[in-house]
Amino acid sequence: MKPCKFPAGLPAVTALVVGLVLGAGTARAQLPPSPTDTPPADSPGVRPTAPPRTPPPPPPDSRRPPATGPTRAAPPLVPPPPPPQTVVPPASPVPPAAAPDKVFGTRGVLELGGSLGFSFQADRVNESTWLNLALDAYAGYFVMKYFSLGVYLALSFSQNHGGGDRSFSVTPGVLLAPGVAVRLSRRVFFYGDLLGGLFVRQQEIGGVVPSRSTDVRGTIGGEVGVKLRIAGRLLLRFGVRPVYYVGKRRGEDELGSIDGDIGFFELLFRIGFSGFL
Repeated sequence: MKPCKFPAGLPAVTALVVGLVLGAGTARAQLPPSPTDTPPADSPGVRPTAPPRTPPPPPPDSRRPPATGPTRAAPPLVPPPPPPQTVVPPASPVPPAAAPDKVFGTRGVLELGGSLGFSFQADRVNESTWLNLALDAYAGYFVMKYFSLGVYLALSFSQNHGGGDRSFSVTPGVLLAPGVAVRLSRRVFFYGDLLGGLFVRQQEIGGVVPSRSTDVRGTIGGEVGVKLRIAGRLLLRFGVRPVYYVGKRRGEDELGSIDGDIGFFELLFRIGFSGFL
């Protein structure tokens, strides 16, 4: 068998190729590892790399039935029952505020009342007696604090016995009465009225010589006293009334006419009740 002969220069070529292969392997070993390079799991000193995590699938929609299994129809939606209605009772009407209580003697107060007066006279020289009884109604309005404008409607009766004669008279009249009322304590008031008016007296005298006369009297005087508030708006009044009468008298008897002047003083004590609004 003949020995194989290699062409000239082949050993040199072969050595060059082997050197290139070995050099490339050495250079590759000296380069840093690439992130994409995965060393073999069985390489010594290398931990196995965990596979990449896969995100979990989204949870199934609870409003829909699961995809698996037979499909069932959704139950009909039933509206919730309405909430129970609370019946609110109608509000009771609010009463109006009460008006403040009025105080006697202040502006805007109206006083209504009446009084009773009496007087008695005894003449020991002529042996005669006089008895007078007077009634009146009163209305007064306070135009300002403490000051009032009032009016009295009066009616008096008089009876006389003496000297064998007997007389009886009726006297109606009207008196204007501007006045004051001042509070002394919680229930006590002082009052004073200035009086001025007119009276007409009708008199009949029986006896030996009967007669009939008419008097027209102008009157001026006053009245002072106290008023006690006894309950609520009810007042009890005590007063004294001095008055002076002046005027004319016209009359007639069996002997003819009787004319004369009148002028006399009278003192009356009065008690009465009144109320104010």
